[in-house]
Amino acid sequence: SGLAKSEDGAVKVEKNLKAVGADNIFVVGDLTDLPELKLGALAAKHSVIAAKNIAALIKNPGARLKKYKPSSPIGLIPVGRKKGAVKLPFGHPNFLITLKQHDLFVSRFLHI
Repeated sequence: SGLAKSEDGAVKVEKNLKAVGADNIFVVGDLTDLPELKLGALAAKHSVIAAKNIAALIKNPGARLKKYKPSSPIGLIPVGRKKGAVKLPFGHPNFLITLKQHDLFVSRFLHI
């Protein structure tokens, strides 16, 4: 496509998640060139901002759009019931692995 891309092939996005140089294309999830980990939870945050911006533009083509602030690097990887790895900018709270192991945070996205 004609969208601007980074060296690794990700679509370059503005702070409001619009594709750079595009008037009506929003990009979310792993496709973005945002400087953050590619995680489903972050893609969900992208989609909320993009949806609000699309709705705002439908109501008013000149609307001021919400900006997305990339998250600090985080990662929660459960390995079995009692082990796992955590990457957070402020330490290694192991209780988070236990929280995620409960249902892998799937319940957060079943309300759709």
